[in-house]
Amino acid sequence: MERLNCIVTMTIIVAVVAIHLSACGDSQNNDPPQSANYSSQAQRLPWAQHEVPLPTYSVIDRNYYDTPAKTGMQLSAVVRGAITEDGLKRLLHNMYSEMEATRNFSFHGGKSTLVFIYLYSSREHFDSGMGQWIARLSKVGANSQIDIELKAEAISGLNAEAEVRHGLSASIRKEIFKATVVAEDRARAEAEQMHPLPDLSKPSYSPEVMQSQFMKQADAFHALHEKYKSEVAEKYDISEEQLRDILIEAIKNNWPMPAHP
Repeated sequence: MERLNCIVTMTIIVAVVAIHLSACGDSQNNDPPQSANYSSQAQRLPWAQHEVPLPTYSVIDRNYYDTPAKTGMQLSAVVRGAITEDGLKRLLHNMYSEMEATRNFSFHGGKSTLVFIYLYSSREHFDSGMGQWIARLSKVGANSQIDIELKAEAISGLNAEAEVRHGLSASIRKEIFKATVVAEDRARAEAEQMHPLPDLSKPSYSPEVMQSQFMKQADAFHALHEKYKSEVAEKYDISEEQLRDILIEAIKNNWPMPAHP
């Protein structure tokens, strides 16, 4: 999550960094198992007695695991319509109930031992690769409880950025945010090329050289980042303070970041 961390550091803001969990090293079976009939777990939940608006969703990515180490699924979906915290919780429970109804895995008695469901407000948020989901359900272990996490600020801010600020529309402010992230990526890539870190596996490696190159790289990144960030501000005719406010707004409202190069 270097990109988000650097934006936060350089603009003196605090952002919550989402940890995107992924499974590595295990073979995956991308042919989904067949689902059995089930009764929705939502019927046993407190809000089942009330009319909670349920957002619609479309699946954009899914993985199935069927190995001795783990069985289960990871699913990502984009939600639309009425997006509220209660609605997202109910939707996650419904989707989880469907997943749990699957019983034809080859291992662990045909049951899932791992389930992850990520809900995004747009495909662009998913494509950024920066864990910009707004709601997540996770379960690790056959007998463990499910855990649901919501990004309350991002959810409440979904419709909050339509107003004009600093004389700029929301679409232009988002464009500025993306340009700033691209500028940061450019600065980092150039700094790493100017002062590459030594290879730890080579006999010539030494901690002193590593520290020296790291400091040179950090100094180069800082100078280049400030330069390219100023160019963004000049291009859109805004001050550094206005640019900083836009970055704060972007992180608070979970604006989609450009895909990592």
